[in-house]
Amino acid sequence: MKNTVKMLLCLMICLMLFTSAFGAECAGRLVDHEELLRYPSYACDQETGKWTVHAYQADALMDRFWEYGMRSSQRMIAFHLAAEGDVRTGVWTPVLRIYHIDGGMIRARAVSILVDGQRFDLAASSESVTHSRHTAERITVPLNRQGMQVAAAMENAENVMIRLIGNEEYTVSVNRSATAERQGVEGASLGVMPHGLALLRELGVENYDLWDLSAAAWEKEYGYLPAVTQGSVENMLCEKRLTDKMGMVLPDASGDAAVAAQEKLIEFGFLNGTAYWKMTDAAEEAVLRAQKYLGRVPTGCVDAALLEALAEGSAVENTPAPAMQPVGETAEVSLERYWFAGGVSASANVETLRTTANSDNVFLAADGFIRNMSAQELHLFMQMEANVVYNGKYAYEAELAVETSGGTELDTRLLPMAQARLLAYAEIPAALAEDANAQWSVVFELEGESLTIDLE
Repeated sequence: MKNTVKMLLCLMICLMLFTSAFGAECAGRLVDHEELLRYPSYACDQETGKWTVHAYQADALMDRFWEYGMRSSQRMIAFHLAAEGDVRTGVWTPVLRIYHIDGGMIRARAVSILVDGQRFDLAASSESVTHSRHTAERITVPLNRQGMQVAAAMENAENVMIRLIGNEEYTVSVNRSATAERQGVEGASLGVMPHGLALLRELGVENYDLWDLSAAAWEKEYGYLPAVTQGSVENMLCEKRLTDKMGMVLPDASGDAAVAAQEKLIEFGFLNGTAYWKMTDAAEEAVLRAQKYLGRVPTGCVDAALLEALAEGSAVENTPAPAMQPVGETAEVSLERYWFAGGVSASANVETLRTTANSDNVFLAADGFIRNMSAQELHLFMQMEANVVYNGKYAYEAELAVETSGGTELDTRLLPMAQARLLAYAEIPAALAEDANAQWSVVFELEGESLTIDLE
């Protein structure tokens, strides 16, 4: 009974995520946490609002993994999809969890997956987990929008190659049809992938469009961003043949390709000294520096795509300026999307959380940008008003805030000629969030001028 009460309390603060984007497709839909209760893995912390879930088929897989791992000394992996999020903000992240049992820790910082001729390098983190006094390494790979392509590619794949990269590199070929016991466990992981994807689709991943907020929340929680580098496998590097099936020069590799890789790192200034027959620790550090500079996943491994990117220069792209509409001569604003949530916060700091005053209500939150065109500091709280309007006649007073300090704080002041992310949110009855035919708009008023933005 006590556990039931706790769960009900957790559900009371659940935001009931159901989003739509301005000028774009729906950014998400309702996450029904009550439906998720049927999954044995579903857990929700009523104090923090954090929740996790994975398909029940993954539970059966992990039972098999631990049972075999406890009576065998063979190295082995198992993997499945999961999701974790925060009911207070409605932000959640799909994840790929890989379990590695060997009696040691790779301390993986990245995972490379080769499927259908495409290699995906993904940022990862690892931790030690224990089951009945036996220990394995659990590697968590957060998936962003591009990362979901990996999961989709693995859904029906017959063969996949997975490489764990950290203190060492461990590569395993996984075959869905394998019958030997160890390989059978690994192959069964591919068989579980469709069930994990079905759960993510149930959560609304195909229409989810809050990936930037998911990335910021993940970085705040775990200290790194979800990231993916994708490309086809090349078997040549600087006219030197690569023998690695994933097209990589590994940190401990030797030979002509290793020499060529070091020469290029020296040429581009990431490595100082002489190119040796074998990759050195200094060479691995140089690769990591180059990958960080280019915004690529930190594998520490060289491939043709990395050298090509170095030759082209920095891969950092300029973000296009958002299209804005004037509110008189004082400000310009845009709204890019909206969603419903039990709380809103700065994108990179959930500790700034602002929640509804009534648990029967939710926030309609919209974000975009605002630019102060005046010569004076703009005080949103004093000078600008906003209302969220339902079906053209029901108005709900909205709060306005701008992000500061790199997305970690919310403020109501904007310096002259400054531009910032704008967050507008209004408390509305929760039942309205379920009205699929609702017509929403936000009306801004500033010094006698008004601007209406329809949310479609």
